[in-house]
Amino acid sequence: MFRVLLLGLVLVSSPAVALTPVPGCVDDHNNQVFIRAESRQWLWNHDAGTAVATYENNTPTIVYDRETFPELSSVGRLFTIWHECGHFRLGHSRLMVLNRINLDRTTIEDDADCYSIKKLHEFGIPDTTTIQMLSKDFDVIAKSVENWTMYQRTLRERARDRTAHAQSCQ
Repeated sequence: MFRVLLLGLVLVSSPAVALTPVPGCVDDHNNQVFIRAESRQWLWNHDAGTAVATYENNTPTIVYDRETFPELSSVGRLFTIWHECGHFRLGHSRLMVLNRINLDRTTIEDDADCYSIKKLHEFGIPDTTTIQMLSKDFDVIAKSVENWTMYQRTLRERARDRTAHAQSCQ
């Protein structure tokens, strides 16, 4: 049932009107994580690409780009949600948002990627499928942030290194 609920959440492409709980996603203090949609500009103004793990009124919330998110494959949407859940579960969001502590961005992104890849394995999605789908999704994401050079470079590097990275998460 958990898989059905999460897949239902991921496959919905219409913008979220209110906060929706993400089944199985909790932060480092076991608080339920919620998800909502926002404009691309809002995300850019908050130093984010396709999605961001943040705290809104002390509520752990994933905010995703309602314009780009529906263009991603179902694997890409799952990967993105679990990547942001990883930031919460691993304590990255609490440290960076609530405590305003700077963390090494490469390390925390790699950690969140591994968290997401492990979750995809729990769904029975093999590495080859993940890598094939994500390489297309990273192209979509890169186009949505093409004027944002930091993410453009980072996303291309992450897409290129995805095979080696997925194997290192085992």
